[in-house]
Amino acid sequence: MKSDEMIENISKQDFDVSFFSKAALEDQSMCDELVYQMLTHPHIMVYYHCFYAIEKACKKDPRGFYEYWDRFSGLLEHPNSYHRNFGLVLISLLAGVDVVHKLDVLLPKYLNHMSDEKYLTSLYCVQGCTRIIQVRPDLFSQILDRLLAQDADSPYSNSQAALLKAEILNFLDQFYTFQHPDEKIIHWITSASTCSSPKTRKKAKELLKKIDGR
Repeated sequence: MKSDEMIENISKQDFDVSFFSKAALEDQSMCDELVYQMLTHPHIMVYYHCFYAIEKACKKDPRGFYEYWDRFSGLLEHPNSYHRNFGLVLISLLAGVDVVHKLDVLLPKYLNHMSDEKYLTSLYCVQGCTRIIQVRPDLFSQILDRLLAQDADSPYSNSQAALLKAEILNFLDQFYTFQHPDEKIIHWITSASTCSSPKTRKKAKELLKKIDGR
């Protein structure tokens, strides 16, 4: 498929994401083209749909996308928040095939997006950390410290900050061992149990009960 034809097809609102993700896995030239258009095309329907196809393919087999690591990591500094979101998602999906541990160097920059100017980007960052820990449990302490410090430099409204806490509580519920909880963990969860979001308060109280029953 020629570049112009690919752009025309992928820009359609009802584009076939399964077709393009499958093509990305089977055809190196298509894969290169999707990555190139995601990175450079000015129109949102093109670069977003390219991302969807790449994300779907990467979830199925990330190994073929590791060669693009540097290009994906470069998106973390993109002026467009959509592209920063792409970078956060794709790097987290590649963490399990990061055989030379490039993520170790990149992680501080990655974690800085917990206080990105865009709330949605911070949400993608926390969700990305959940995927990363599943394949890199050795990074747990570093990620946890940044999660717990999120309040200190939060640029978000009270309602947004409260919803972000819910994501962090979900992270703790999945990966933290509550048998011997640290006092700072208890303090953070207790604080979250009185925030403005009913969803967050409910989750925090569930975790406090888990701690009390340890």
